[in-house]
Parts: sequence; structure tokens; C-alpha cells
Amino acid sequence: MNQTAMIVERGVDELHAAGLEGEPARLVRPPLIKGSPVHFECRLHQIVDLPGRRPSSIHQVVIGQVLAVHIDDGAIVDGFVDVMKMRPIARLGYKDYASVESVFQMEKRMPEDKPR
Repeated sequence: MNQTAMIVERGVDELHAAGLEGEPARLVRPPLIKGSPVHFECRLHQIVDLPGRRPSSIHQVVIGQVLAVHIDDGAIVDGFVDVMKMRPIARLGYKDYASVESVFQMEKRMPEDKPR
């Protein structure tokens, strides 16, 4: 994940620079990451500029409309995505990351439901 977040000049092949291999997508021009258990093909919806501490330090949030989702059969158990099989990594902020160690479920309740 860190390798794919390099700050590079326009026109640099980021997959190659990160040591990754691409494979053709079905609906969009950018390639999918070969070997990834999940792929999202997205169309740009909006880019939001976030100010940094310095005027030259602008960060962006990219919001995409999902056009297609591809999930490797090996990541599905009993018809559901098994997150523990994939062990995704999450970017938290600063220089912090997290790895999924456990999964649990909670039911949503309506406001009129009494706490149990």
C-alpha cells in the first residue's frame, strides 16, 4: 500500500514503479492489480481538495462511482466475502496502518428499541 502512494511526476507508470503488474479491466482504461483478491472498476465522480499545513501541501480525496466489482472465488465462503482470508490493510493516518485481526457483527436497532 505504501509503495502505491509514491509522489511521482505525471506520466510515471506507478504500477511499474511499485513493482506491481496490471491486467486489463473490463469497463475502465486503468489496469487492475494482478493478484489482488478484490478489484473495483470506478468512474471519477468528484475530487475534493483538502488544505494542508502549507499552501503547497494540498491533499485530495477522490470519490468514484463503482461500475464493477470483481472478487476472487477463493475469498468467498458460503456466499460471503471472508475478510479474514484476505487480511486487508487499512491506512489510518500519520504513518499508521492496521491489519484486520478479527471480525464481529452487530445488529442495527431502531431508536424505539430498548437497549439489551
